[in-house]
Amino acid sequence: MHTSHAPVRRVHALVLALAVALGLSMLVAAPAHAATGTVTGRVLLNSTATPAAGMSVGIESVYPTAKYAKWIFAGGDGRFSLTGVPDGTYTVRTHDADDAYADEYHGDAWYVGDATEVVVKNGNTQALGDIVLEKAGFIKGTVKDEFGKPVAGASVSFRQSESSGGYGVTTKADGTYDNQTGEWSKDLLPGSFWVSVSVYDADSTNRGWPYYYVDEEVVVTPGTTTTFDVILKERPTVDFTVLDPAGKPLVDAPLNIRVLRDGVWDWINSGPHTTDAEGRYRFTDYYPAFKVYFGLPTGYSGPAAVGEYWKDASSFETATPVTFPTPQTHAAYTVQLGPAQVVAPVITPRTPALSGSARSGQTLRASAGTWSPAGVALRYQWRANGAAISGATATALRLTNAFAGKRISVTVTGSRSGSTTVARTSAATAPVVGTLSAKTPRIAGKVKKGKKLKAKTAAWGPSPVRLTYQWYRNGKKIAKAKKTSYTLTKRDVGKRITVKVTGKRTWYATVTKTSKKTARVKK
Repeated sequence: MHTSHAPVRRVHALVLALAVALGLSMLVAAPAHAATGTVTGRVLLNSTATPAAGMSVGIESVYPTAKYAKWIFAGGDGRFSLTGVPDGTYTVRTHDADDAYADEYHGDAWYVGDATEVVVKNGNTQALGDIVLEKAGFIKGTVKDEFGKPVAGASVSFRQSESSGGYGVTTKADGTYDNQTGEWSKDLLPGSFWVSVSVYDADSTNRGWPYYYVDEEVVVTPGTTTTFDVILKERPTVDFTVLDPAGKPLVDAPLNIRVLRDGVWDWINSGPHTTDAEGRYRFTDYYPAFKVYFGLPTGYSGPAAVGEYWKDASSFETATPVTFPTPQTHAAYTVQLGPAQVVAPVITPRTPALSGSARSGQTLRASAGTWSPAGVALRYQWRANGAAISGATATALRLTNAFAGKRISVTVTGSRSGSTTVARTSAATAPVVGTLSAKTPRIAGKVKKGKKLKAKTAAWGPSPVRLTYQWYRNGKKIAKAKKTSYTLTKRDVGKRITVKVTGKRTWYATVTKTSKKTARVKK
């Protein structure tokens, strides 16, 4: 049984290394005059309730990110007390220097984004439940293609659920991977993990065939290494090599791409897209079809030439869509740009900027800047998390709770007769903060010692809203009085009682409402 850790000397020598390795700053505590709180708890091993003596316990602020961090060591009884913590929102994490037990965030979380946050407010003390550590488990394996060839440089990531974030590693030259080689993924909590395997760079480098994404659930057993081998299936591809009129490959030639998305042609949500050092560009079947315009590189000084759509088309409407062959097949085409006839003015765009607050009920406004030459017509399309918002084509967008948690951007498209249409997308906002519909509670019941008071409140919205309660005596918090009802005691006689109801929902601003004071409590 693992009941102790490295000697104290070794543990103390490790604390600075821990702060660096885990990306934390050893920040100085708040000034003496500022209110600071305390976070306490206990670290145990497995389900045996054995104290994890000497275990490293760290705290790091979430809002604002990385402003405050501190590491200490659990005592002989496994208990810890993080003192001098400024008001704020934090995550608490354990770390085993011997790597026998999996690192764990408060809330049984392996990934920081899944951690249960700890709030320190007004210098209070937050007592956490026991953090029960488990023996670490491991996953390793080999990634190969359908023909048995190892795939080097594939990204392998691990996460506790389909929707959570995670950490990862890359495969070696022989296609092997091991979660223990990653800085953040080296030990896994027992249970199910989703393992995803992908090759991100094949499309951008035009080297090697891209593969379909793999995402499967793997069971992790304490103290055991699970083998998970992956076979990647090839995507179909279409390669274009772009030449100038003299037959010279055009390097960094821009491609303006529209994709067929849900039956509608729309600008692709990525870029810029340009040819490589050999004048090539590769398409894969992320969408059923593309239409593409091949332009001239910036500063091109070869024979007079003009860009064109595939195949030899002068407009988007007459362009031939790019479609894909059957799986495991790869088509290649050469596009040689013809000599220039009448060269249309090139549109010089500007990246739009947004103003306004990203909160429900507020209005965002788009400033397109000055596009040239004269006569450029501008169109606006607002987007939520990159997807077009139906009907949102004005210069302003009124935010509602429907956008809560989403990042908003706007795409401005400039067009002019004879010129190539150009689009630019603004930087996205922070996630939109929704607004809760909050109701002021009222207190029902007889205001007399021994009687029960009840907090009554209408429904908050939009649902689901998590409501918490706190009762007060003459404005001071009553310990452990956190239910919807409160039974009056002799300490309440002569005092006035109130109750605060706090509503929370992810991506919504937290709201607290306070009831009116009762009459003075009678004996």
